Amino acid sequence: MRTNRSRRRNAAPSIGAALLIVAACHRHDPATMPKLDAPTDAAAASNADDVEVEIDLAPHGMAAFVRAPEAAAVRATAGEVEITAGPDYHLLVGRGDVDILGEQARIVRAFGDEFRRFLRDDGATLVYETGGDAEQRYHLFMSARAGDEAYHCRTPPDGLPSRDAVDHLVKVCADVRFTARAQVPQAG
Repeated sequence: MRTNRSRRRNAAPSIGAALLIVAACHRHDPATMPKLDAPTDAAAASNADDVEVEIDLAPHGMAAFVRAPEAAAVRATAGEVEITAGPDYHLLVGRGDVDILGEQARIVRAFGDEFRRFLRDDGATLVYETGGDAEQRYHLFMSARAGDEAYHCRTPPDGLPSRDAVDHLVKVCADVRFTARAQVPQAG
């Protein structure tokens, strides 16, 4: 015969799993969320040589412009355009609306024990932290609109080493500008 004590022990894992799902899917009140820190002087100084320009993504299949360091590498990937410029600038931009709550739950599931916390969750932007005690990584997922164009931005799965860099990419993503249509590059 089972006792109440053994029933409680068996119920603990399912209660913990339910709490994790509720926490992952719960919308947070932006007024209670921690504020993003301003970039540090060290981060500003290290980026002083990185002159940002508007990069035309049309040659890579997306009729848009994005701010990036002048020496950025741009390439088309499956459904997105990837822009990289050193360890602190790695952004993927894709077209279309994305369910932010679904993405939030996917993030928590995908990272498992490596997921630490959401630093920003305002209904359109997720900034989150992953990693063990030795190394934290910072990530961005953002759903936005530019006129009638729905788009999203994200950092790669391994994230970035700096929260300041992710905070900068939030601003870059908010400033993506779409044009009428993509143009095919002409040989010449």
